[in-house]
Amino acid sequence: MLDKNVLIKDIKIIANDLGFPTEATEHLAAKMEIIAADEESYKAFTDIVADYDVRVDIDYPAALEEMKKISERTGVHEYTCNMLHFLSLCPKLRERYAERALSDELFVNTMRDLTFKLNESFVVHGIWGTFVPKWYARFFKDFDRFFFTRLQFEPVELKYDCVVDGVELKAGQPALNVHIPRTGTKLDHAEVIESYRQAAEFYKDRFAEGEPILIVCQSWLLFPKHGEVLNESSNMLAFARDYTPINTYYFSDFSSLWRTFDKPYNGNPDEMPADTTLRRAYIDWLKKGEPLGSTYGVIIYENFAKKWTEN
Repeated sequence: MLDKNVLIKDIKIIANDLGFPTEATEHLAAKMEIIAADEESYKAFTDIVADYDVRVDIDYPAALEEMKKISERTGVHEYTCNMLHFLSLCPKLRERYAERALSDELFVNTMRDLTFKLNESFVVHGIWGTFVPKWYARFFKDFDRFFFTRLQFEPVELKYDCVVDGVELKAGQPALNVHIPRTGTKLDHAEVIESYRQAAEFYKDRFAEGEPILIVCQSWLLFPKHGEVLNESSNMLAFARDYTPINTYYFSDFSSLWRTFDKPYNGNPDEMPADTTLRRAYIDWLKKGEPLGSTYGVIIYENFAKKWTEN
């Protein structure tokens, strides 16, 4: 069984390298001490770490279920158990980056997503941890989601037949999917453009010669109603308008609105924070019963790059 002091030391090193707040790091270390004090829980926790040391394709759903059980036995919140779980896998993941000739800078930049999710969990729920643990399979198992400058990318297939810039595209064509992590910084458009450039270079071998590099994004940030309320200088609008909108998905419930309000939507618009133009607009739309949703958009990178080079 992995020595507790070694494990906690490794967790602190990773947390420090990823820029965790000192308060959060100390809190997580103290909670790891509590888990370690329960023999059954600590064995289950470290068995997963040992399993990941020898194979990347561990049973991730089972591991997350084990975090729930550890939470129930020890009283450490499930979100915190989730974060400790991912931090404990990071030393081996870091080695795997090196084995694949991927830089440590790329490792740190990519895995800072744990910092973003840590801070998000604290803002939304007041808990140091993460409430979206299923998000991390592509970081630890599939090993194909990476961060460049401001955005995250992973290889996918185009969802829809569509026409972009006069070019007919077919569902199933290779593409790069974009995520906009909550970094705590503005969505600077120059950084967005640089992100696309770096990602196109990094993933270029996934596209056949002469095949366009497609960049796709499904996000509430692309929802077209934002254009009704946001200033023309808005970074969000600049980001959204780079994409050709293909399909808008309307929410069947409002469980995703925590992204807008930094708190779960409780069904009462008047109790939501109204400190930004966008939040006030959402409150107005909710009161009117207007549909909300997210939009799927597509960029042909070569055309995009040419446009911005010319500009």
